[in-house]
Amino acid sequence: MHKDDAYSRPPFPAAEVVKSKAKRPSSHHKDAKKNQSSRFRGVSWSKSDCTWKCYIYVNGKQVSLGSFHDEEAAAFAYDEAARRHRGPNPFVNFPVAGSGELPAVKA
Repeated sequence: MHKDDAYSRPPFPAAEVVKSKAKRPSSHHKDAKKNQSSRFRGVSWSKSDCTWKCYIYVNGKQVSLGSFHDEEAAAFAYDEAARRHRGPNPFVNFPVAGSGELPAVKA
């Protein structure tokens, strides 16, 4: 064997090369989503601003309700807008007891 041949060929036959196709555990994706999602309806985390954003859809258009440092404050803002735009029994994050409002459960 010539000394230049040692650098041009792999040290073992190419048939023995097996590429690993190991995937990350599925929990990695769940944890990533968990950190970006809110537990409240109408609220999401903005990575770029590091704040909680609050939105509601009115007549098929998304309306921004603002940015908040507290997730619960954003949820209360959503509730106010839902009561104003959705009628007497809206889905809200914090229903008032005895009002007939329905709790918003995120799947």
